[in-house]
Amino acid sequence: MMRFFGILIAATCAAASTQSALAADLPVKAKPIDAGGYSWTGFYAGVNVGYGVGRDPSRLTNITNPAPGTLQINDAWHLDPEGAVGGIQAGYNYQMGRWVFGMETDIQATAQKDFVCRFCSPASAFNAEQKLPWFGTVRGRIGWAAGPIYSYFTGGLAYGQVETNVAIPIMGSPTVGAATHETKAGWIYGSGIEAALAGNWTVKFEYLYMSLGSTVVPFFTSGSGASRTMFTSDIRDRIVRAGVNYRFGPTTGTGSATFSAPTFANWTGFYAGGNGGYGLGRNSSALTVNAPVAAAVFIDQWKESPGGYVGGAQIGYGWQTGKIVFGVETDIQGSGMKDSACLAICGGSSINDVVEQKIKWFGTLRGRVGYAAGPALFYGTGGLAYGNVKTTLIESSPFFALSGAASTSSTKTGWTVGAGAEAPIWGNWTAKTEYLYMDLGSTSLSMTSIGPLIGPVFHTLTSEVKAHVFRGGVNYHF
Repeated sequence: MMRFFGILIAATCAAASTQSALAADLPVKAKPIDAGGYSWTGFYAGVNVGYGVGRDPSRLTNITNPAPGTLQINDAWHLDPEGAVGGIQAGYNYQMGRWVFGMETDIQATAQKDFVCRFCSPASAFNAEQKLPWFGTVRGRIGWAAGPIYSYFTGGLAYGQVETNVAIPIMGSPTVGAATHETKAGWIYGSGIEAALAGNWTVKFEYLYMSLGSTVVPFFTSGSGASRTMFTSDIRDRIVRAGVNYRFGPTTGTGSATFSAPTFANWTGFYAGGNGGYGLGRNSSALTVNAPVAAAVFIDQWKESPGGYVGGAQIGYGWQTGKIVFGVETDIQGSGMKDSACLAICGGSSINDVVEQKIKWFGTLRGRVGYAAGPALFYGTGGLAYGNVKTTLIESSPFFALSGAASTSSTKTGWTVGAGAEAPIWGNWTAKTEYLYMDLGSTSLSMTSIGPLIGPVFHTLTSEVKAHVFRGGVNYHF
């Protein structure tokens, strides 16, 4: 996933060979310095802060006793732990010409968590909570130095604690459940841009994708002893973060601990370009199923999680004063973001409800404000968002002879906020890495299905529409 970042960062890495072209094509505010005069070799340490979003394929299975038994429940959905992350990092770089090799380790505390309540009713429910309290990494880094800009790939070992708690409260029976607190190991990769600020200080913007394998809650028995249940979840996480580093020792080949004011491009003017990336939703959803004849009401509460690749085009205008850059940008995106959750008592003969959700396209109109650190621009962005959201509910029940379907598709409006980094790569071309959080409000639908054994069954589905978008792009500045 996110292989597009590799392509874009590779393009950014070509900046070192284009300093003269940049100086000729874009006005500069300071005397150019030798692109090779800034040295990245040496130890460094720093801090970071950001946000993590999980999209963990999860499954609940229930099988009758005695073994091997009959599959009664096979529900499937995504758990989506999300929250702030922050920590410290330390590492070492070694520069050979324009190539920079390094190793980095970091340790992070996180507030990432999610909770679901499945087939909730006064009589019974299934509750699942998942947390990622902390994680750490040991990664290699390799990249290309364009003077005081370092564009890199990174990847290696990841490890962290995963806490999963499940419970099945049943009226008239003892509550049964289980919990696992495990330190899991896996892998991580990503990319980033780091640029010198002043003296020995640098600032970076980074994206990481992490996999910590799978967690399995051990088998346990229902209150009546008639069945056994297991919950499984794959741990997948995406992190976007910014950080600062202090580099020990000299930062130039002359041994000086400081360097003269770096060249930076004048970001004033119109630009246009394209982008590609990955988006995922974390849409709090609730499905109420009401069967009056059977005197039964179930409520499923979970996160619908449409995920998929996105791509489109953007156009904007920037205005620079000193090292501060203001601007406005609009973009339009095609989207493959979609998800399907199988709810109620899916996989059995009772009632199976499948909820599908798609974000087919979206666009934004945003302001941008940033700081030009050498030739690189680090910025925040926010404004209007809009997009098409399609939600479908399909029901089937072999036992009750129920069937039904309903769908809604509409263009929603809301807001977006995010951050990114952009740097020159060739002449008037720049490359960027960007994160956006988008809120498109909510959507809802109602459906009634009728069966000969149970009569009418009424359904109400509500879902918030929120998305995290990780993308890279290129721009041509006129």
